[in-house]
Amino acid sequence: MTTPGFGNQYAAYNVPSGTGDNSPTYAVGYVDSFTPVTPTVQLPAGTRPQSARITNATYPALVMLTGDPNNFARQFDVAHQDFFTLTIRGRDALGALTGSVAFNLADYRVPSSVAQPYVISQWTTVDLTPLGVARSLEFTLASSDVGPFGINTPTYFALDNLTLTPVPEPGALALAGLAAVGLVVRRRRRAIDRLGRVR
Repeated sequence: MTTPGFGNQYAAYNVPSGTGDNSPTYAVGYVDSFTPVTPTVQLPAGTRPQSARITNATYPALVMLTGDPNNFARQFDVAHQDFFTLTIRGRDALGALTGSVAFNLADYRVPSSVAQPYVISQWTTVDLTPLGVARSLEFTLASSDVGPFGINTPTYFALDNLTLTPVPEPGALALAGLAAVGLVVRRRRRAIDRLGRVR
């Protein structure tokens, strides 16, 4: 929670404990724009993303709050209208986009007299239902602090408790639909047999 710099790149910024979301285990994602590598989570078939718990990693959080000791990145402030945004994109089995969700890990884009600028310092629930029936999740980061080589803000985030919900297989949905049609037909026949006409 207090050690600045690259040597502390795997810590979650969760005040005051610095631990995972009610557990010692969590994931740290790193967006490497030079390789490039995009953090991706593959989801099991028959599921869809429901929610995830997200917070900053300590390395970028302390840079945004106090500046970088080596002057690679600046401290965030209202004057620069600074922001640090995580975007989560869902993709289906063929790689087509199913939806996207943006979550601000820091936001200084409003005057402090109107709303308090912030750097996320707690595990926070992010709703992933807009991603639909995604088979994979891609994570990208954007920052207001950019230079000739891209984002200056360290491109890390922390993730815990990714929650999935089951999705019925297409065959099961078809069987349920046929059962419903059969029930309607059976009720109509009973009405005809009993009354001699359809009401």
